[in-house]
Amino acid sequence: MVADQEVNAAVDGKWAKQSEDASGNPLVMVNVLAHDLKLCLAQWPASEKRYEPGVLREQLGQLFERYPGLALLTMDALYAERDLCQAIVSHGRDYLVRVKGNRPGLLAALAEGFPGEEPGEPEAQSVEKKRV
Repeated sequence: MVADQEVNAAVDGKWAKQSEDASGNPLVMVNVLAHDLKLCLAQWPASEKRYEPGVLREQLGQLFERYPGLALLTMDALYAERDLCQAIVSHGRDYLVRVKGNRPGLLAALAEGFPGEEPGEPEAQSVEKKRV
């Protein structure tokens, strides 16, 4: 049973630009994906991209209750909010936030907080998707 397995999951928001809400805005969904299992563990609507971290924070209790083996959440820099990260830790779980070069302020804060540490080379590479 998936709920009892130790699993790690990636959190990511997706815009469904082909679909619209009642106001004509694109639908935004927050997804929790267990890539090793090829399974979406959870999915919640968000009203706008800036609300994605808040949606995740509101749902953490339910998510961790349903999947007690969920040990680690990976997220991009949008989710690097103190309240959200503290909430994950308060549930006894870990998180990993990926920061890319497009967030210079956050990169500078990390360099200041971890003096003497050099960023390593990524062990994976990005692949551009075909855009239609």
